[in-house]
Amino acid sequence: MFLGKYFSPSMVTKLRNEITNFRQRPEESLFKAWERYKILIDRCPNHNMLPVTQIDTFYNGLTLRHCDTINAAAGGTFMKRRPEECYYLIENMTAHHNDWDTSTQRSESSSSITSSSDLEIVALKAEMAEINKNLIKMFFR
Repeated sequence: MFLGKYFSPSMVTKLRNEITNFRQRPEESLFKAWERYKILIDRCPNHNMLPVTQIDTFYNGLTLRHCDTINAAAGGTFMKRRPEECYYLIENMTAHHNDWDTSTQRSESSSSITSSSDLEIVALKAEMAEINKNLIKMFFR
């Protein structure tokens, strides 16, 4: 009854609420958000959350930009993968967080993107497809 002795029901509820209410901060990198989330999980050893719930809670607390990044790295819808794959993907992305840091603002405005010609858009889509294919190979060897 170690956990019962040192983790009162009210403390467990408070810690569990911190986990379930997780939200990525506006300028927080994916790496920092993941590290902060893992600390929340570790602080409450008797949270009784299934791995799929933990991954779902983290993913749903991310900014749209980082959800898109994870979906791209997953080669589709991230949450359709098994929890182990999701965890592995996030761990790998954050282990190489300098390569994935999307927290800095891009200097290009959206108007310059929309003014691109159709041929440029097609070329960019082809490049993105190739990058995505390489990412999948890199992460799921």
